Amino acid sequence: MTSGIVNGTAFSVNLKSSSYKMIGFSTSCSISISQESRPTTTAATGIWNTKTSGYKDWEVSCDGLVAMSGTNEVWHEIFENFLDDSYGSYKPVFELKFMTTGAGASGDRFFYGSALISSFSMEAPMEESATFSVSFVGNGPLELLTVP
Repeated sequence: MTSGIVNGTAFSVNLKSSSYKMIGFSTSCSISISQESRPTTTAATGIWNTKTSGYKDWEVSCDGLVAMSGTNEVWHEIFENFLDDSYGSYKPVFELKFMTTGAGASGDRFFYGSALISSFSMEAPMEESATFSVSFVGNGPLELLTVP
């Protein structure tokens, strides 16, 4: 099991199309988990608002450098999926892992779930590295799993 403070460079987002691939040349990634609250205030609770748990949601985002060749060219698959309208109103989901790179150490934890692409952008400023940003929104539960 990995221990101690983890450098952010050690984290990656991995997508499964035919097999799991790390989104290559990533410069940052993040995961956000939220839960709504529902009001349960009644005459019996007086002037104090009361609440209970509502829907949960999660999203993952990733920024990276654009590479036009090589094995880590996953941004092409993301972009093609985002533009493909042949599915009609149904869009295929990606299986996604948010984890430390490799996450091979027994006992390491990682987030796993199915997600839809919610946004994709690419920026190519003159005389600078081209970059991309992609965001995914959870499509169902997010699980916290452990490497056996």
